[in-house]
Amino acid sequence: MSLLRWFGRIFSLLTFLLSLSIILIIGLAITWGISSWYRYSHNNQPQQWGLVWSSKEAKNNNLTTKDLDNLLSQIPFKKLQLMTYWDIYEIENDEYQFENLKDIFELARGRHVKIDLQLGLHQSFTPSCHQPDWAKSLNKIKFQDELKSYIEKIILEFDAVINLEQYLLEPEIFQANDNQCLHQLTENDLEEFYNFTKSLTDKPIIISRNNNSPLWRKERISADGYGISLIPQQHLNQGNFFAKNIPSSWYTFTAGNLKLFHAESEILIRKINLTTPAEQDDLEQIFDYLRRIGIKKIYLDGASTWLNNPAMLEVIKKQIEADF
Repeated sequence: MSLLRWFGRIFSLLTFLLSLSIILIIGLAITWGISSWYRYSHNNQPQQWGLVWSSKEAKNNNLTTKDLDNLLSQIPFKKLQLMTYWDIYEIENDEYQFENLKDIFELARGRHVKIDLQLGLHQSFTPSCHQPDWAKSLNKIKFQDELKSYIEKIILEFDAVINLEQYLLEPEIFQANDNQCLHQLTENDLEEFYNFTKSLTDKPIIISRNNNSPLWRKERISADGYGISLIPQQHLNQGNFFAKNIPSSWYTFTAGNLKLFHAESEILIRKINLTTPAEQDDLEQIFDYLRRIGIKKIYLDGASTWLNNPAMLEVIKKQIEADF
């Protein structure tokens, strides 16, 4: 092979690498620009901390509404996210048992706490498919009709309650992968259920972002808001939180990307799992990480862990009090 041909190949390779580097630099610059814009545009908004409270998780840990009241008396949460599990509140077809949910609404109102309600089949707490036994034998069309009837019943029951703020529709639909879920909903179903739910209420309806992906595009469903979930690593490295996880700017870019295409939609972190006992330094790193993202409404999950860990509870209390 001639020397000239070798130089030609080297030149082609260098040209390719240079072009690739330019594309990478442009991509990083766009990511940084959108992230910085989102963070700056929301910088003056107050940080809002909410609590995720699951009645199933509470029952598994022998916790009651009194324990929730005790927690709210210690930590100044102003927002509470509750589930409306279909298999709990409609154990038998057309027989509804909302007493526990009503008690929590009343408790929250007494402490001036706003409530978000999860709606649908796929809600928080494993497994994320909460179908009653009586519905398991139904075909898909009948199953979805019954689910819609249940959602409508929830809205009729609670929509006018003064401290209800918004709904989260099928929040775990993209995380659900349960073999026992006979009629797991799809993204097509989510669009249909969103339009159905929207016809029943004027309250904002939040949906989850598919895989938290920050792709630069408009969402298929133009919702009132979009929820992002975060799951910390189970093995936090001292002084290097999320060392093997996603940098905070990734979530900031996700939020900025959503705002570019859906300017009127709210962006929130619908759940950050703090269900594993952690030391003070690790918890402080978690809160620093969350604040760097720049999303101003964040819901914390893991109350059953904190209530059995006074040191962890105290750190979380101080971190949240610092933003009031």
